[in-house]
Amino acid sequence: MVLVLFLYQLVKVGQRLREAGIYYERPDGMPSVPQGIVECHRLWESWRNTGQRPLDLSSKVRSHISSWAMQELVIKNNIPKETFLSHAERIPDRTRIYYSLAIREAMEGKRPRVRMSTIHRAKGDEADNVLLINPPAKRTREMHHGSRDELKRLLYVGMTRAKETLFVTSGGVIL
Repeated sequence: MVLVLFLYQLVKVGQRLREAGIYYERPDGMPSVPQGIVECHRLWESWRNTGQRPLDLSSKVRSHISSWAMQELVIKNNIPKETFLSHAERIPDRTRIYYSLAIREAMEGKRPRVRMSTIHRAKGDEADNVLLINPPAKRTREMHHGSRDELKRLLYVGMTRAKETLFVTSGGVIL
């Protein structure tokens, strides 16, 4: 679990997780690989493996692949040799590369390995390992309008989310 005091801090964390190809859960509870992409990939792989095209395949993949690929593969029913993501030209390259790294876990129905959250939202949650990213002191004073004791209590909540190992960064540094 990655915990931060302020939501803006999770933008960089998400970028780092994507660069590493790690499947994660966003603060809104949604996985980093959209369910629609997972479903497209599942249908496409079923078609590749069985040779029988699922009926709803064309409606699901239409918004992600080029009209040429749609015509040549889906409409003419030419079984593809490549994965869905290799044809998904309408998904930006960096996103497509990340999806191809993380989709295996999503396909297996596994929960994301990493959950990102603010400390406020994490009350009651626990994880074996927690990374608590502490913002720079000046930024904390600017953005946190509560008392110093309130801030200490909030950081205590973040620290007590760890069952086994707690990692704390200082000054907003992300490892």
